[in-house]
Amino acid sequence: MIKDYLKENQPLFYRIIENEFNLKKIPHAFLLVGNNTDQPLQFLTMSLICNETLACEQCIDCQKVLNHQYADIIEIDGEEESIKKKHIENIQETFKKSSLEGKAKVYILKNVEKTTKEAMNALLKILEEPTEGIYAIFTTKNINRILPTIISRCQVIELKPDNKEVLKEKFELLKDMKKKKIISRCQVIELKPDNKEVLKEKFELLKDMKKKKQVSY
Repeated sequence: MIKDYLKENQPLFYRIIENEFNLKKIPHAFLLVGNNTDQPLQFLTMSLICNETLACEQCIDCQKVLNHQYADIIEIDGEEESIKKKHIENIQETFKKSSLEGKAKVYILKNVEKTTKEAMNALLKILEEPTEGIYAIFTTKNINRILPTIISRCQVIELKPDNKEVLKEKFELLKDMKKKKIISRCQVIELKPDNKEVLKEKFELLKDMKKKKQVSY
């Protein structure tokens, strides 16, 4: 479970989140800093939505988050396309409407340092006037490229680098996921082993082919 990974590898992150959620003093915006934000991001998002104090990882809502099926989450990745003012305006317009899931609404800006100046200013306006029930989670690899005024309005949590064992496990997991992805795109046909009669015929055929090859020389 993600919780076990965080307790062992990101204890500071886990303690901060646990304390804030237990006291019901949840910030409206979080900024996760580091190269390994995926699992902390997932756990935090689930915790904002789950009926338990922290994410149980088993309920329908947690599973929806993990499978990218929760309707009231907007996620934009600056790595795929720089985050523009139109993206921020879309978040505002979408979240003006009633919640589809009946719970918290969450917007996630991954690699938020790759946001245009216009978008940063638009984002700052949202953060200056937070709306109850709407939460922001930002991730960054370079906090120095984010406006100090935005940083000051977030709960900043710096994540420590994963150790070698964890990196190895992640690498193996990615390899396995890539393999499964390739297989899922193929027409898989499993062939049953040849019986003894067929193997005997193949053997005789190979012997005959070898014999003909020797004669030709």
